[in-house]
Amino acid sequence: MFQQNQVLQTLSAPCNGERVDMVLADDRWLFRTQIARAVCEEFGFFDARGEPQVSNCAQALSKLEARRKIVLPKPENYNAAKAEPRRREELVPDPIALPDTVHGVRGLTIELVETDELRVVWNTLLDFEHPRRTTTFVEAQVRYLIGSAHGYLGAVGFSAAALRLAPAPCGMFESFSDTGAVSGFGQPCTG
Repeated sequence: MFQQNQVLQTLSAPCNGERVDMVLADDRWLFRTQIARAVCEEFGFFDARGEPQVSNCAQALSKLEARRKIVLPKPENYNAAKAEPRRREELVPDPIALPDTVHGVRGLTIELVETDELRVVWNTLLDFEHPRRTTTFVEAQVRYLIGSAHGYLGAVGFSAAALRLAPAPCGMFESFSDTGAVSGFGQPCTG
């Protein structure tokens, strides 16, 4: 397994320039993702599951291009930076007849989000209920919907660990929705 923060460092090393150039010279590659996958193979950039670290590698290659160290083909999707997660036209309906205590909730489920339809529901819930709205996860990720006989109660998602974290702003742990749902984990800011 190759450390995520070492991909750019490895590709930037002068001793590896010739290997990167060799991969770029192969005219089989039409798209940046193909090049990133080939570079992963050449340098052994694989995650703990044995999957190539294509996203990290593509990001590192883009940085090298920005530094004018290499030349890549034009991006496949010019609108990728403007792309937003898909969501429903209307809000996800509020739960119906939700009891006051968790013990009264009927049919509680945690559903793995595996279909496009469920991902749209997940995106919509986060977009309208979370203070930071919906985001696009990178690398390894998993999403769940929390449902019940009353309707959807929430959504939770996990992705690869961040290399850098900023402190949460004060007030992050207050209620953010009309239904009184609380967003965030941990303790509220004090003082």
